[in-house]
Amino acid sequence: IAIFTSQENMRFAEKAGADMIIGIDVIKDLDPEKIPFDKLIATSDVIKNLKPFGRTIGPLGLMPNTKSGTLVEPSELESTVKNFKEGRIEVKNDNFSIIHACIGKRRFTKEQLLI
Repeated sequence: IAIFTSQENMRFAEKAGADMIIGIDVIKDLDPEKIPFDKLIATSDVIKNLKPFGRTIGPLGLMPNTKSGTLVEPSELESTVKNFKEGRIEVKNDNFSIIHACIGKRRFTKEQLLI
């Protein structure tokens, strides 16, 4: 779990216990082919800085938004990170009432998927 936030809100991110904290200056240096996190949570004050990366992180399902609970206020970071670390998953259904949910990542081995 990574948190993208401003310098002023780094203390909230550190307190939340994220695996990675990304500032505005660091996001530009990330290699789109080797993104080292599975979930990106952003604070509302910096979401405009992520727009240029939408074509990169959007198709990966990493673009933060309020509907998925990944675009939050700085004061909500701690509870949001806790929820995702405890196993919160996103479940979507389509027009045919078929439920879609992620059960693993492409890099997982067969053993990791079966656990």
